[in-house]
Amino acid sequence: MKNTDKKPKNWTIARNKQCALCGSDKVQTRHETKFFNYGTLEKQTELHAEVPVYKCTECNFMYTDHEGDRLCHDAICKFLQVFTPNEVRTLRKSAGLTIKEFSKTTGIGQASISRWENGTLIQNKAMDFYLRLLRVLNNLQAIRNRIDNTNKPVVNITDKIPNFEPVPIARLHYQSIDWLQSEQKTFAPQKIKTVGGHKIMTPKEVRQIRLNLNQTIREFSKITGIGAASLCRWEQGSHIQNRAMDNYLFLLSLPNNFKFLVNTYKETSLTNQKNERLSE
Repeated sequence: MKNTDKKPKNWTIARNKQCALCGSDKVQTRHETKFFNYGTLEKQTELHAEVPVYKCTECNFMYTDHEGDRLCHDAICKFLQVFTPNEVRTLRKSAGLTIKEFSKTTGIGQASISRWENGTLIQNKAMDFYLRLLRVLNNLQAIRNRIDNTNKPVVNITDKIPNFEPVPIARLHYQSIDWLQSEQKTFAPQKIKTVGGHKIMTPKEVRQIRLNLNQTIREFSKITGIGAASLCRWEQGSHIQNRAMDNYLFLLSLPNNFKFLVNTYKETSLTNQKNERLSE
């Protein structure tokens, strides 16, 4: 609910600021609450952010600038409970890496990292959880060690692998779901694949990570943010995960990382429930 009783702050002189319309340097500023809608037409949520507003005393033109846009973008990120652009940038710089170096290590595309840091794109849940794991001590170094020791096995694989469980129908329009649900039609190649010169886990290894964590495909998808259909394809061998997702799975196979992710998921779920109650 909007707080209409709150009195606006007094205008102050905006130093080193020119009017965006007439170019005059006689500009005043104050912070105001900006309300805006986020989401689709079917489901919109009203968000707000405290943004700087500027007023030219020469032409009476009022406007906001890129700082206001950034603050609104941060409000959306906080609503979605993902890293803000500044948090993504801080993560990379704390590792002492350029965008190119961070991309080479993590497998995340340079363009995606740049867009996340500039606020032109918001990362999805899976990539955000991956970034959160990268912020955990020693995880980034673990990926570096993995790259340097590509001949070492990624996970311990047992000789007996349980039968493939029925594939959850993630999308009703997915017409090829029948062959995914058939054990006879699985063609998971066990041959080691490489992407960009880096070894990628086999379908058997991907599946074993999930089984070691005692998770069904639905449960694993819900907690990690990885689509259930994508998990099915990786485990069946009909599709190969990209290097970023491969590193993400690798981190989940390490001690305590999945527990950390479960706790993060629970926290975000509680916050979502609280926001839904407030919006009713």
